[in-house]
Amino acid sequence: MPQVHYNPFFSEKWIYYLSPYEWRNHVRVEFRDVPIQQVEHAGCTSDPDVIAGWLETLRAGRPIPPPVVVSTGNGTFYTHDGNHRLLALQELLGPGGAITVAQAIPLDGFAFQHAEKGDYYTYELHRKGLAPKLAKYIVPPAVACASVIVTYALRDPGAAPLLALFCLSVVLTALYWGMRGAALLTLITLGVAAYLTEPVNSLLVTNLSHLVEIVLTGLGMLWVSYLISKGNWRVQ
Repeated sequence: MPQVHYNPFFSEKWIYYLSPYEWRNHVRVEFRDVPIQQVEHAGCTSDPDVIAGWLETLRAGRPIPPPVVVSTGNGTFYTHDGNHRLLALQELLGPGGAITVAQAIPLDGFAFQHAEKGDYYTYELHRKGLAPKLAKYIVPPAVACASVIVTYALRDPGAAPLLALFCLSVVLTALYWGMRGAALLTLITLGVAAYLTEPVNSLLVTNLSHLVEIVLTGLGMLWVSYLISKGNWRVQ
């Protein structure tokens, strides 16, 4: 059986600094040897040239970072980082081999949960308990309703548009529901506010400066939502 050398530094760095944002300060790393048959490939697209490169590294006796895995709860491990390395190890060692993995282990109060993503699946880190789940569905619409109420209470026929009041609503919705949810809830709340504030009230575009304010505010809110979604800062 070929001998494999490992360099755990990059795997540890990936878990603590390059992993999904919700992992930060909520997991620890443990290196362990497991049968290679217990390690699941993530199902992502593989590049044969990358696999060949890792095989060349392995056969030359140079160290590689252990694949980063999490427990599925079913006696197997799901690969979050290092799928090309896993395939190279499978080809080198065969089905009866054993490999070293870097397992991300949740701290108290957190757990990895299976999540379907359409044409693939993954394991996401979530807080345990009912309160976080309720907050995910209660906080965004509650803040949106508050925005509508405040807009209605402060309506003034001569005032500039009050769209800035929706910024907090959009940011919180993006944190909990992502960019699509933020955009959808924003359109709904703006529609309700426009309906409640009468045709000539605060949401009426009365001049060019009002139109510019609406456009810039809308673009700003969408940009914040995009950054939250892109940065993996959503509440799990």
